[in-house]
Amino acid sequence: LPGYAPRISQAFDDWLEAFRGHTTSRLKHALLDSLDGQRKRADWRAVEIRAKECLTLDPFSEPATTPLRWPSCAAARANS
Repeated sequence: LPGYAPRISQAFDDWLEAFRGHTTSRLKHALLDSLDGQRKRADWRAVEIRAKECLTLDPFSEPATTPLRWPSCAAARANS
């Protein structure tokens, strides 16, 4: 819920922050695995989508930034 931020305890806040970090990391790795599979299938439009999704979680992710510079992704973007 937007704006909902209960202060239960410092221990809970610490646990929640660790849980968020772990969950975000797992999701990022799943997106990168998906991106790699799509790259191997030469599905450049899907590669671009996965890369952008990953960058919403980690704006400095090198594995997600690199495909956006590939000519094949640019060509897919131009053709869609």
